[in-house]
Amino acid sequence: MISCRETSADLVPPPEAADDHGKNRENGRMKPDSGKRTAAIIPAGGSGTRMGAGAPKQYLELEGVSILMRTVGLCLSCPDVDDLVVSVPAGDVRRCRMDLEALLSAGDPTDSIAGRPGSGERTGAPPRIRVAAGGETRQESVYNGIRAAMPWEPDYFVIHDGVRPFAPPELFSAVIRKAAETGAAIAAVAAVDTLKRVTKGGLITATVPRSEIMQARTPQAFARDLLHRAHEAALASGFQGTDDASLVERLGHPVHVVAGGRRNIKITTPEDLELARLMIRSR
Repeated sequence: MISCRETSADLVPPPEAADDHGKNRENGRMKPDSGKRTAAIIPAGGSGTRMGAGAPKQYLELEGVSILMRTVGLCLSCPDVDDLVVSVPAGDVRRCRMDLEALLSAGDPTDSIAGRPGSGERTGAPPRIRVAAGGETRQESVYNGIRAAMPWEPDYFVIHDGVRPFAPPELFSAVIRKAAETGAAIAAVAAVDTLKRVTKGGLITATVPRSEIMQARTPQAFARDLLHRAHEAALASGFQGTDDASLVERLGHPVHVVAGGRRNIKITTPEDLELARLMIRSR
């Protein structure tokens, strides 16, 4: 069963509980590197414009559970995730807290969400959870999540889109463990379509070798100080990247790829939502 340690509205235990938490986690199970801890950040600040559903896409439901809570449940079912920050629009913080409390009080949400019994089994102390107010962009929301998690002093961060509810816990673990070895790793899939480089007017200028192309996805994991420094540098220069790896790349640090499955879709359009519903029903 998954639960969270709550002592305040933002679901964060006091400092003395945090100390005990770290000790219990080290004794409770294997870590990517003995004694190391990982905090997950789920940015979920999208407005849902492309979805056209009249509500933010992260709150749309799949078989009675919101996309965001399905993503949270899968993230929490990964035994290599110690703590979690969900970053949502400032006006949604209270709603997200209530949704988290309902999800966690229902018992183990991952049995039905992950689609395989026992996937949510964890040992040691339960994860600490905080809801943070996001920013105007995804990058700002991640940065706010980093700042919210820094008092926990994690060794690694793993970032995962709030509208990717099909990433298996095993993928989280693989990416976190690769980041523990190299400092930076992301999930990605090989490109399968023929890719063309075109002008703004629609004229093809080149065919891009498909063997050199990978489609970046999340989860993406990084050493804590590396990711924090990358976000600080981007903020100072006004750079806006499309993912966290692009910020780390600007620092000259190599980012490694972990092959992920194609079921790890990002739900941003009505077509994506219909596909997600079919995937749920086919389990």
